[in-house]
Amino acid sequence: MLNNKLPITILMLSIFILFYIFFQSEIVLDGKMRAYYYSHYKFAGILILFSIITFYLNKKQKDYL
Repeated sequence: MLNNKLPITILMLSIFILFYIFFQSEIVLDGKMRAYYYSHYKFAGILILFSIITFYLNKKQKDYL
């Protein structure tokens, strides 16, 4: 049961993190600190890629993860 929810949970969390970073960088700070948030964007992108990859893992790999 946890195996089915793991990819969805990771994807939702990573999308939330991406939107939060965008909100902080572009809306709160008016885009003044884009260079500072660049590493944060990369981290969120890696999380999204990881979550997409977890959709294609088999059951044994998800159990190990």
